[in-house]
Amino acid sequence: MRCFLWSVIAGVYHGAAKPGSCVGKCGEWDEDCWCNDACEEYGNCCLDYEEQCGRKTCEKCGKWSCDEWISWDPAKNSCESMLKDWGCTCKGCHCGHGTETSLVILSEEQYPEARCLDGTMAGYYVRKGISEQMLVFLEGGGWCYDQSCSPTDEGTLTDCQKRSYKNLGSSKSWEKILPERKLTGMLSADPKANPVFHNWTLVYVPYCDGTSFSGDAVVSFKGRDLHFKGRKILDAVFQSLRLDVTKQLVVSGGSAGALAVLLHIDSIAQEVTRSHGDIEIFGLADAGFFLDLPNMKGERCWPNQMRSIFNISNGYKSLSSTCLKRNSFQPSDCIFPQYFGDLIETRTFLAHSFYDDSEMYYTLGLDCWPGGGRGQRACNKKEMRAFDNLRVQHMSGWSRMLNTQARAHGVWAPACIAHTLTWGQWTDPLWQVPEGGAALAETVQLWLGAKETVRLEDPASWPNNRPCAGMDDEPSLTSAPGYTNSRGDRQSRGEVHRDTGHAGHGRAKTKTLAVPVTIIAFLSTAALTACVALVVIKRRNSRGTEVSEVLRPAETELTETELPETGDRGDDSAQRGEK
Repeated sequence: MRCFLWSVIAGVYHGAAKPGSCVGKCGEWDEDCWCNDACEEYGNCCLDYEEQCGRKTCEKCGKWSCDEWISWDPAKNSCESMLKDWGCTCKGCHCGHGTETSLVILSEEQYPEARCLDGTMAGYYVRKGISEQMLVFLEGGGWCYDQSCSPTDEGTLTDCQKRSYKNLGSSKSWEKILPERKLTGMLSADPKANPVFHNWTLVYVPYCDGTSFSGDAVVSFKGRDLHFKGRKILDAVFQSLRLDVTKQLVVSGGSAGALAVLLHIDSIAQEVTRSHGDIEIFGLADAGFFLDLPNMKGERCWPNQMRSIFNISNGYKSLSSTCLKRNSFQPSDCIFPQYFGDLIETRTFLAHSFYDDSEMYYTLGLDCWPGGGRGQRACNKKEMRAFDNLRVQHMSGWSRMLNTQARAHGVWAPACIAHTLTWGQWTDPLWQVPEGGAALAETVQLWLGAKETVRLEDPASWPNNRPCAGMDDEPSLTSAPGYTNSRGDRQSRGEVHRDTGHAGHGRAKTKTLAVPVTIIAFLSTAALTACVALVVIKRRNSRGTEVSEVLRPAETELTETELPETGDRGDDSAQRGEK
């Protein structure tokens, strides 16, 4: 599954609460149990963790506590403002990150089918903000399926049963308050870290069905029922939300959650509009435009695995009826956005790297790293060609969707190696498209108000994508001022030395790139409006004309003859890998 390393770590530490004591051990390990803020998520807290290490009482600021002031007006109040204006230190409080993001378990009486894989009731977290604006985020976490390239029903069900014992398949161990470590980037309540959505009402939907919120079946396997009820969960969440005064609704998600956005944004918009009237609805998919491609052996391995889980879970039932009608002989095409993106009617924005490392590993099956790095061998020429092709294949895959001008979709696609971008790269000034252009948060803010297509695709290919190419071989792509490279040297993120020597890059070695590390000030609303012409298809001034030249390669739809070969797309089900 995608997020393999994370699942391994979770599998090691996941377990029932164990005896032990947190006295003098808060934040540490006590032989057989944990006393840190992650133990509740993994179910391995010491028995006295809450008593010994739980959050202390929030200090009052006048008549009410700081948290109460923030809850009353999160757009205005923070612990920082109360310290500055009133001298309140706000000890033990949520401090500057809005109100707590609290768990709501769906009512079994009202939504009896909205269940996780193990049959426990699903739910969502809410952080109160401006009631007129709401951000709904669908959590990612891969899928459950047979790990074989020729998946069987038994193999897929075995994997899903294993998943049902963990947080991605059960709500038993979900924390009552969502930890702050999960609320970074576009989910942060800090206006500096998240100038776009910091004061919006946030709804965070945990992922526990294994089908990108698509399944609608109950399957008995080895004496247990597996509830593939992702679509019922999604419907129940939106039915239970208070949207009466909402004017803007953004439905977002990461990875498997981003695929869910693309699969379901139109049906969500239709249902919300039907029940709540005229609401401006947007989709924002972070790393969900997964391509249907063969691996290095010519097998459509990951696509076959996806077909297996959708077959078992009755996932096709919830997909676009228009797409299913158009692809009646190959309904599985409607799992992959390249085949249905042009049918999406709701305004949708794609944040997706040309070189998504999840697709590198799980779709292409690469076990190397371009140029070496991350403790892996360097890719050979054949592997580098497959890696290089990802850029053109993504541009082709979403070209019909973006060329539908009337729908005003958008894309921000850096030529960097990364999977999910709205966390560490949300406001990172070193991740701009094109170089010297706009960061992701700035682009999304512009797109929300532009009413036109916003299309930023990096005109450079790897490794010429300055400056973030210099971080592609690092295990942690964060916005810290510096990083440690594979040799252990500490060096500025703005000065990069790269040795390539691989086919397809046009030169054997890049020169030292001296790029100043600057902080981009976010544009005001007026400035954003005035600068729409910098990134949209229409150009209105000389500055816009200059930028349009940079973006021109992304503006022309690619023809089939320009595409790298990706395998036969005929209707032979055996060749396509369908069961």
